[in-house]
This record gives sequence, structure tokens and C-alpha cells, in this order.
Amino acid sequence: MRWLIPCALIAVLSAAPASAEPHNLGRLHNEARPTAQSVKLALDPTQENFSGSTHIDLAVSAAVDTFQFNLRTLTLTGLALKDSKGKTIATTWTPAPYDRVTVKPAKALKPGKYALDVAFNGPFDTKAQGLYRLKAGDDWYAFTQMESDDARQSFPCWDEPEFKIPWTLEITAPKSCVVVGNTPVAKTEPAGDQNRVTFEKSPPMPSYLVAFMVGPFESAPIPGMKIPARIYTVKGQIGMTGTAAEMTPQILAAVEKYFGSPYPYAKLDLIAVPEYNWGAMENPGAITFAERVLVMDPKAATDQQRLILAVDIAHELAHMWFGDLVTMEWWDDLWLNESFAEWMGNRITDEVYPKFNIPLSLVQDVQRAYREDNHTSTHAMRQPVNENTNLQQLADVLAYQKGESVLDMIENWIGPETFRKGVLAYLEEHKWKNARGDDLWNALSKAAGKDLTPLMTSYLDQPGVATVMAEVSGTSVKLSQRRYVSFGEPDATPDQRWTIPMVLRFSDGTKTYTQRVLLTEASQTVALEPAITPVWLHPNADEVGYYHWNVTPEMMAALSGPARATLSDRERLGLIMNLGTLLQ
Repeated sequence: MRWLIPCALIAVLSAAPASAEPHNLGRLHNEARPTAQSVKLALDPTQENFSGSTHIDLAVSAAVDTFQFNLRTLTLTGLALKDSKGKTIATTWTPAPYDRVTVKPAKALKPGKYALDVAFNGPFDTKAQGLYRLKAGDDWYAFTQMESDDARQSFPCWDEPEFKIPWTLEITAPKSCVVVGNTPVAKTEPAGDQNRVTFEKSPPMPSYLVAFMVGPFESAPIPGMKIPARIYTVKGQIGMTGTAAEMTPQILAAVEKYFGSPYPYAKLDLIAVPEYNWGAMENPGAITFAERVLVMDPKAATDQQRLILAVDIAHELAHMWFGDLVTMEWWDDLWLNESFAEWMGNRITDEVYPKFNIPLSLVQDVQRAYREDNHTSTHAMRQPVNENTNLQQLADVLAYQKGESVLDMIENWIGPETFRKGVLAYLEEHKWKNARGDDLWNALSKAAGKDLTPLMTSYLDQPGVATVMAEVSGTSVKLSQRRYVSFGEPDATPDQRWTIPMVLRFSDGTKTYTQRVLLTEASQTVALEPAITPVWLHPNADEVGYYHWNVTPEMMAALSGPARATLSDRERLGLIMNLGTLLQ
């Protein structure tokens, strides 16, 4: 998922039957968990309501006397539980807190395989959440937006990212409608004045990535692709999608090259949505975009519009591997999905379209994260999530811009090839499964041959941003860190420390040198290599590190004067931005 800005807990198993009452993380127990799910829906966007049924294969790993699934705004019209031999098990079901239904079998379920069938109906949403409908021109359309916890108002399910399973969709809709889903259409059968469209079974996905759209769409193929690919719009818009069709093959090829593997899904559709809360959403095989991003008049489009489109396409395609192929186990690692996709989206856009000068714009972008992180009221980038919190409270500038900057800093610290090696190892180990942030640190640490956990946790698990003071004395430099606070604000955390991977750039007036320093203490004195007395020293070479910096007035004058012609574009811009921060 991307903002439109230019820009498990595992339950303890025991011999006794487990209770499915809400527990301390507000998450479903997993003793009874789905292994596959098929959903049948009757959808007519001209109507206010829809109906459906779902079949869920269950695996019970420990005896349970109750289990729960998620449901919101829907009405259950039937529920049947069967054992592995197809014998019906008597049950009752009741509503429960946290958008849940509690199912109670007549007798405790023993470990084994079961099947749950549920019939339901409910209203289309009208606020661009879950399964919703909207009118564009004279026609009605249905779209989905499931992240983070809105699949449950589209069909009953285990609506948490940990439950990653194959899905099969069957949608019955008016013959005048086109039906799009995550996977290719397996078959279309007439059903009176409607069509019954069955999609191929998907690879394992969490419920928040299930996507389908119904309406009288226009579409056009995306030329130059190795897989089936199309762009879909509401009526009258398809003629303005040429820019997206032109960009997509080049961007996908660059993403595939970085990941060293082909696109992992059977098709790729880009769908323009007239009413959308986000910039785009990484539904496998059916990526949705805000219409204002995907649709543009090529004769009137600005460079800024093209930049946003390129970055959004690259961001969402990066998610096909980082987020979809490998999925976070729980929402406290949402920042990881978005940080990496933001980092990758900008990297790929710069590779394919260097004219946009992405590296320079990123120096400005990170200032948005600094503005949030500078305040004492900020929060840590990784936060405990005790229930499915509204995604807008999690997907902020810290998850995107700060996270991207931290990843950029780590890549710079251990080297691009080492970083890529760790990322690929992480993806290979966890493909089609779930993973946690720690799994990525372990893979990167193994690739780098050193433990990166202290570095990562210092940036993930504590709020704020460090200011590093660099004071040159002869052939050494004293580096001191403290948390940044604006002028006049009390420093409530004077002992707060980061593990900061710094790269110093300095000059003897003839040559420039760089030196890597890992700042772990409140203050460290470092001997410069080579042992020279620098005429200037920049404490954040190429402005890659996520920290503010300061130097003595004499050194600041040198950086602003004689050194200015030697500094990189990013360093010159960073100098201006950093001075502004120091004045606050």
C-alpha cells in the first residue's frame, strides 16, 4: 500500500481444551486455523446488498471446545461444521467482541481436519472499505479494499495476516459486468441473466490481499509483458492509461532483476479506482490505484504526475515479493512492508528514470519524517499492536520515510551487494509464508558477517531522532550523541542512545576521504584515517544516515564556504535542511 504523497502471538497448546475468548493481544487463537478457503458471492453493484457463502478447510492442532472467526456488518444465515468424513457436528454460534463469531461444537473438537460452511448476506460499504460500491457516470461498480481488517465485512474469515492460505473465488454478476480477481478466470458459465465466474485457486495469501472488482469496465492490454497483463478503468478512461502501460514493463523488469526471480503471480492487472483512500494497494495480480494516479492525459501530464505514477507502480510491484510472497506475521511489522517497498520503489524509479533525480528528492522527503520524529510526542517506528488498529494510525511518515531512510543507511553501511544478498536469502527462506522483522535482521546479519540487531532495534523500538555533535581536535574527532529536542523543550530522555552507523567525509584541502564509525556511546573519540587535520569534516557523508548533525561554528563556516564546491548535491541540500533544524 502506498500513501498518495509525492512521494504471532502463538497460543500455548495444552492437553486441556483451549478457550477462544479474546486474549491479551486481541488476536484469534490458532488451535483451529484455516488451511484453504473458497468464497462464492452474488454481486450486483446496482443493488445495496450482496449475499454469499464460504467453505473453509480447518486444521485443529489441539483439543478446543470453541473457536472463533471474524465477521463485521454481515448477517449469518447458516453455519455447518463437518468432520473429515463429512459428518455434521452439532454447533451453536454467538457474536463476540473484536468483530468475532464464537462457534461452540456440542463436544470438544479433537485434533484433525474439519470443514466449516457459512452462508451470509450484508450491505455494500459506501466509504471505500471492504467490499464497496460506487457510481461513476451512469454506471455502478464494486471494488474491494481489505487492508487492514476489512475482509471480515466482505466474507467470514480469519482476518489476520498470520493466516496465509490459498483462496478460490466464484462470483455471480450481471452479464453486463466484467469481473476481475487476483487470479486468471478458470471458467465462465451462464446463470440466467447473469454469469458465474470462477477464478483459479490462488497461492497462499492473507485475507487482506484478497481482491475482486465488478462493473462495466473498459480494459486494454499492457504490451511487452511476459505474463498476461491489463489495465482496467471505469467507462471513458481507458484512453488515458498509455503512460502506465508504457512504464509498467520497464519497471517490472528492473524489480525482477533486483530480486533475481520472475514475477511470482500468474497475471498482473492494474485497476483504476475513482474513490480511493490510498494511492495504491498491492493485491497480488490485481493492483488497485487511485484513478488520479493511474489515469492521465499524456499530452498534459506533468513530470510530477509521471514521477508519482512511476514510484507508485514500482512500490506496489516491490510488494509482490516483499509483503505478498513473504508476508508479515502481524501488524506490528507493517512498517517493514512499507519501508522496504518505499525504499525499493524509489530505487527502481531512479534506475529506470534517472531524469527524476530521486536521490536528491529523498533528502527532502526524509524531512517529513524528521518533522514527526523531532517532537517529544512522536512514537517508535515499530509499535506493539494489541488488536487490528486502524491502518491510518500505523501507515505514517515513520513507517514510510523514516523506515526507508533507515534501510538506505543500513545498505550503505554493509554495502549494496551484501544487503541484496541478505534480502534474497530472507525471501527464499520465507516465500509463501509469514516472517517477522527479526527474520530480516538475521538474514542481513548473516550476509554481513556481523550482528545488526542492536543497530536495527535502536531505530525501531525507541522514538525520536539523534543529534550527533562532531568536534575536530587535531587528527581526531569527538562524536557525541543525544536525542534531538527543539529549542525550549525539556530533554525528557537524556540517557537515550542509538547505535549509529556513521560515514564521515573530510578533506585536507587537496583530497577528500571517508571513514566509517559505529557510534554506540554517548561520546566517542575517533582517530581520523589518514591522520590529518581536516580543513572541513562532514559528519553524514552524502546525507545517508538518519540523524541530525552539528559541528563547531568554525567547521560550519568551512562547510558553508570553501567546502561547498566539493560537497555532493545531497550534502549541500542536507546542509541547508540540517541548519534549518538546528535553528528550531
